[in-house]
Amino acid sequence: MPTVSACFNTIQSIIKQKCNQTPFNVTGEISDYYEPTYNTTYAVLSLTEITTEAIHKLKVYVPIQVLRQTSIQLCNKQIIEVTGALNLYKGSLQIIANSIAIIKNEEQIKKPYPFLTHKKALPDIIASIAIITSVNGKVYGDLINNLKYGQAEVFDTNMQGPTTAADISHQINLINQSQKKYDCICIIRGGGSESDFYGYNGHSLADAIKSSNIPILTAIGHDGNQFLCDQVADNPYFFSTPTSIANYLSNHHDKLLNEYNQRIPKPLSFTQKFGMLPFKKIVLCLIAIYLIYKYLLS
Repeated sequence: MPTVSACFNTIQSIIKQKCNQTPFNVTGEISDYYEPTYNTTYAVLSLTEITTEAIHKLKVYVPIQVLRQTSIQLCNKQIIEVTGALNLYKGSLQIIANSIAIIKNEEQIKKPYPFLTHKKALPDIIASIAIITSVNGKVYGDLINNLKYGQAEVFDTNMQGPTTAADISHQINLINQSQKKYDCICIIRGGGSESDFYGYNGHSLADAIKSSNIPILTAIGHDGNQFLCDQVADNPYFFSTPTSIANYLSNHHDKLLNEYNQRIPKPLSFTQKFGMLPFKKIVLCLIAIYLIYKYLLS
């Protein structure tokens, strides 16, 4: 019966036989990039690909001399081509790069959205709110507990994994087609690792948000996270947490109430209505009537 280590040794020998003679070539998007430090001789990164089945990652070690030879400034979200030696180390596949080439920079990857500033306005009264999130997360309670007005309904959704963008887009379409009228949609989720948020930078989700007839607010991740879905949503500014969305919606109602109260004319006092002079005349007349009455009784 072969052991686990024996299995890995077999795989390693197969890799050496297949790849030793011919350099291994692979293309992917950079994630988890770490520059070399004073005591290391490699830059470390992961090449990532998202499929419907899973998120695939391949560790790549780029020697400093390769970086110097190519004069390439690497960063996350670049799409690069790596050529090097493939091997199995401590149970994980990795590549030691011999050469690298940039296929697309981050700014080339992003789809231009000329209508980022064209936000849908919230209605004056927000009575019904649809919340797209996972019921297993804590963020739903954060929003509900800080919401002063309106009724909220949660649409339980997968908020992590390769189908995230498709699942959220599907819920957006269902809410827009619902017979029940919703005044606002909130898409919320808590923090996580960088790989958890790939779907929130996808064009399919961005298109679904912009195509919605109902205004959409988003709060994804933590303070340091901001994604394409946040940019195309109808947020008046960046919401770092679901609580900040709840506070904004509550303040939206408070502001409306204050404006309404200021428009209602306040009842005038007697002196404001008739002035002081008529008031004095009436008092003098009453005194004169009282004196005449007393004189007639005497």
